[in-house]
Amino acid sequence: MVFVTYVIYLLKEYFRQGSPCLFRSLTGLYCPGCGGTRALRFLLKGDVMKSLWYHPLVGYMAAVMAAEFGGWVIRRWRRGRRSDGGITEKGTGMTGDEKACSCAEDRERSDKGNRQAGRAGFLGHYEAEVYVGIGIAAVNWAVKNWVLLRWGVELIS
Repeated sequence: MVFVTYVIYLLKEYFRQGSPCLFRSLTGLYCPGCGGTRALRFLLKGDVMKSLWYHPLVGYMAAVMAAEFGGWVIRRWRRGRRSDGGITEKGTGMTGDEKACSCAEDRERSDKGNRQAGRAGFLGHYEAEVYVGIGIAAVNWAVKNWVLLRWGVELIS
């Protein structure tokens, strides 16, 4: 037990300021993910503004994940309800054969709808959410490096 406590202590001391960034060490510039660990730390502490300062992608991803989870919960809740207000057995009220047929049809209908709506197949995320995230990371990286190169100001030291 003492050994485990000591290892945890060493890890906390090592990561207190974050692990060194190889990209930053080699180029002197911020990498696209620089500040992400500190942003997550501040977000978990409840300091949203400081989190957004260090890396706005962390706050954006937290909002996207919360929205996706909320949508999933609502879909699961609706799926288990009957039109007359009762709850179906195991969420379906169908026999095994009816359920298998219905699931295959639902999957096919869902896949077709996802393609038409421009949704990616990966975890049900919309492509727009991914592109917005990439845009946030790119703009964050460009602005912070521009300020560093232009005026020599370290925004996330």
